[in-house]
Amino acid sequence: MEKIITSRFDIRVFLTSRPELPIRLGFSEISMGTSRHEQIILQEIPKSIIEHDISVFLRTEFSKIKLENQLELKFPPDWPGDEAIRKLTMLSTPLFIFAATVCRFVGGASASSPMKLLDTVLMLGTVEAGLISQLSRTYLPVLNHLRSICVPVKFEQFRAEFKKVVGSIVALADPLGPLPLAKLLGMDENDVYIILRHLHSVLGVPSEPNLPIRLLHLSFKEFLVDPEKKSKVASDKEGKRQEKGRQIK
Repeated sequence: MEKIITSRFDIRVFLTSRPELPIRLGFSEISMGTSRHEQIILQEIPKSIIEHDISVFLRTEFSKIKLENQLELKFPPDWPGDEAIRKLTMLSTPLFIFAATVCRFVGGASASSPMKLLDTVLMLGTVEAGLISQLSRTYLPVLNHLRSICVPVKFEQFRAEFKKVVGSIVALADPLGPLPLAKLLGMDENDVYIILRHLHSVLGVPSEPNLPIRLLHLSFKEFLVDPEKKSKVASDKEGKRQEKGRQIK
C-alpha cells in the first residue's frame, strides 16, 4: 500500500473486509492527514443502492448463463424475466452471497437445465419465505438438488459419503486437496470427486488433486453446523474432528 501511495500512477484498490480493529487502525495511519482512502460501511449503504447493484449483477450473470448454454438448450426469449430478477434481488438483499451462490448453482454443470434450477430456487424462496433463514434459502437449493439427482436406493450411501467428505472439509483446520483428503478418509479419489462435482457453487474445487479445497464463503460452514438446519444432507463437525483424530493416530 505504501508503494501505491507514492507511485506516480493513478492506481485505485478496492478492498473488502470485516471491520476488525487492526485493519481499521492500519488504514487510519495510512490516511492520517490526507484523503487517500474512502471507507464505506456496508450496513450504512442505502437499501436501494444494494438492490440496484445486486439486480445488475444478476442480469449480467444470467445473460452469461444463457449465452453459454443457448447452443444446446432452448431458452424462453425473455429468460429469466424481470419478475424472477425482482424476486432474486429481494431474496438476496442485503447478502450478496445469495446472488453469487444462485448464479453459480444455476450456471453450473448439472443433470437439470438452468431453467429448472432457477425454478427450484424461486420456489423455495416463495413458499418458505419468512419460515427459514436467509442462509437456508441460499444453500438448501444446492443440497436439495443433490438429493433430487440421486437414485433413491443409493441416497443413504450418498448422504453418508457426503457427510464424510464435506464434514471433513468443514472441520479440518488446514484444507486438503481431493487426493490427500481421499487418502485421509480411506476413500477412492473418484468417489470424492463425485461428491465435489455438484458443489462448485459453494466450494472452490481445484483442478489439481493436491491443491486445497476451500469454502467459497464461511457462511456455508455456519449453515452446515447449525443445529436448526433443515437439510437432509448435514454435517457433524464435532464428530468429524473426533474421526480425524482417530485416523491420524
